[in-house]
Amino acid sequence: MDPIPRPETSPSDFNYSVSEDAILHLLNDRAVQRALIFKLTKPEPVIVKTTSKHTDEENLRDNSIRKVPTYRQSYQTSDSVVNDLSTSYISTRSRPQNYIQKRTPQTRFEGYPKLQHLVSLKQGFVTARAHPPISVQWDYNRNLLEMLNSPTSINKFNVIVIGSKTEGVDLYSLPISELSQTPCFLFLWIGTQLDLETGRLLLKHHGFRRAEDVVWVKTTVGPDTKQMNRFNQGVFVTTKEHCLMGIKGTVRRSSDGRLIHCNVDTDIIVADEEPADSTKKPEEIYQIIENFCQGRKRLELFGSDDNLRRGWVTVGRTMSVSNYCPDTYNRFFQDGTLLGPHAEIEMLRPKSPQQRMQNGGQFQQRGQFKSASFVNQPLTSTSRQFKMLRTFNHIPRNVSLSMRMGSRYMSDNPGSVGGIRPAGSHYGDAFSNREKAMEDQAIRQREIEKLAQLRKKLERQQQDLDEAKSQLDEIEQKHNGTQ
Repeated sequence: MDPIPRPETSPSDFNYSVSEDAILHLLNDRAVQRALIFKLTKPEPVIVKTTSKHTDEENLRDNSIRKVPTYRQSYQTSDSVVNDLSTSYISTRSRPQNYIQKRTPQTRFEGYPKLQHLVSLKQGFVTARAHPPISVQWDYNRNLLEMLNSPTSINKFNVIVIGSKTEGVDLYSLPISELSQTPCFLFLWIGTQLDLETGRLLLKHHGFRRAEDVVWVKTTVGPDTKQMNRFNQGVFVTTKEHCLMGIKGTVRRSSDGRLIHCNVDTDIIVADEEPADSTKKPEEIYQIIENFCQGRKRLELFGSDDNLRRGWVTVGRTMSVSNYCPDTYNRFFQDGTLLGPHAEIEMLRPKSPQQRMQNGGQFQQRGQFKSASFVNQPLTSTSRQFKMLRTFNHIPRNVSLSMRMGSRYMSDNPGSVGGIRPAGSHYGDAFSNREKAMEDQAIRQREIEKLAQLRKKLERQQQDLDEAKSQLDEIEQKHNGTQ
């Protein structure tokens, strides 16, 4: 086999070190070898002639002579050519994540009109309930707690974001626990001064437990040779940044809908990289926070004028103005620190599935008979549930049982009983009256049982009282006899 030729443009033309040049040559050789394998395994055309009464000229005109590609018998699947975006990065300086499609929030939900409407509703609602942007000039030598509070106003925030440009500040000494409510959400950007393990320890130090890891995958508009030359530790360039989310307190999506909402966003942000000296972060991280947390008191530390946003208090050394006043800031929340309910958002937003809950020692399912004698028995299958309903309630044969999970999808309609849908609509009123009658009968039965228990309890107390009286009489008689 002939030696593999070198391309005209070699990676060594970019003024790398000796070790970097060796690795780049190795990657370039791999790309050339793959191209050679593709050339050797390229299908060869085989001419197949069909029998026809026409002349050769007519056959050519009628496309009777056709080319059929056939592959060599020695062709291996492992030698197939695949997209190698990492090798393409060596030649074009275009990052692999630049080829990700529909990466912006505006294009992510194309084809899903309900989700698009939900996102636009939520953004409009958050903007309408947000106060103007507030900035605070913070000299790192001053006490942050004293700057954000006053003797008459103590401010605690629902969301705190710590930027990556900390400029050597000791993050362990920040008064995060004093500035955070319970519950509270802390978002910590892991820049060049931290690593993931140190970030987790920092969250734990301030009383937060790690819950999520949002990753910012950085893209570029054109070739990023400047970014390549900026790193001296190797040929591999850091093109992502982590943001750890911590939770203080306990919140549940199923029951704490006034505090948090299930997100339709992802934990991967694909956005253009900002300049090296900028503190600006992708706008999508703010949308993720605002869609998830329903609290309106939001604080961002180590920011700049590029980070100013409605509904946020931005604190940083390079802020051009400082328009923060604790008393004035508290007036924005006279109607509460939460966003509040929105009927259409509540209808469209995703929710956690409802679980079976234990109420008074009985498992209670949505739309199920509470007074049925089998309510304490576990339901292993829908067929068993249907048989038991027929046995205890005499359900007619033309009634069909829904094959869905009862804890989440059982029906409450007047025309259905316990998730059982009648085949004809004329059964609706009869079944509804039957259910009400059975519930009333069960209530009366429980009251009768309670009265019987109280009667027995009174009888036992009366017996104890009679015994005590008899003992007292005996003691008095003995006392009188001794006198």
